[in-house]
Amino acid sequence: MPGMESIAKSTAKQTDAELSGEELELIRTTTVDLASLAPKITNKADLDALIAAVKEANAKNQSVADFKNNLMALGTGVWNTAKQVIALVK
Repeated sequence: MPGMESIAKSTAKQTDAELSGEELELIRTTTVDLASLAPKITNKADLDALIAAVKEANAKNQSVADFKNNLMALGTGVWNTAKQVIALVK
């Protein structure tokens, strides 16, 4: 008789497979009007500034994620110390 963990894993796997199929079907049947997703900015300088701001924010977010991963790779002691320092700096 399978245990609860085995049943849970089996059920999760089955659910993932069903949802995956539904997602593929949704992608196949969905049409996207890319022009409607574009920002309604008529001033090219404003659009360029927006794009630059998004790229800068993305780079900073990636830097923070990399920093966190590097700290965590050093071990839980270093990570816990870093969290305490961050709390003090805030």
